[in-house]
Amino acid sequence: MNADPLEVSPDGQWLYYGPLQGPWSKVRISDLTAPDLTPAQLASRVESFADLPPTGGTVMDAKGNLYFSDLAHDAIRVRRPDGRIETLIVDTRLHWVDAPFLDSEGMLWLPAAQMDRVGLFNDGTARVQWPMTVFLLPTR
Repeated sequence: MNADPLEVSPDGQWLYYGPLQGPWSKVRISDLTAPDLTPAQLASRVESFADLPPTGGTVMDAKGNLYFSDLAHDAIRVRRPDGRIETLIVDTRLHWVDAPFLDSEGMLWLPAAQMDRVGLFNDGTARVQWPMTVFLLPTR
């Protein structure tokens, strides 16, 4: 929690990041590694990227398409490099997909982790619905 989502642009130049509730920002990786920048100078170089809904996980492909889970709607969406957001699928089984993975065949692996149902968030009572499932969704 609070450590992701994080993505690096396909060219390795930008770090994209945001809190669970959004919005997302971006900053040049070269600015993050520049030892001469003060914290204030670095902060001034952060740019807005996107206002995405609460997301449990993301993955970016080589073309810059950002795939993300939309937690409020049990959906998987994609933000295209031009800023358009498209819905790929909506299904209640995709509850809190976290840490999606895109393989070399263009398959999106979607672990439905149900993070909000674990005991940590429910006064110690797990409400996870078993079995845990990993779904596959073609992106091509």
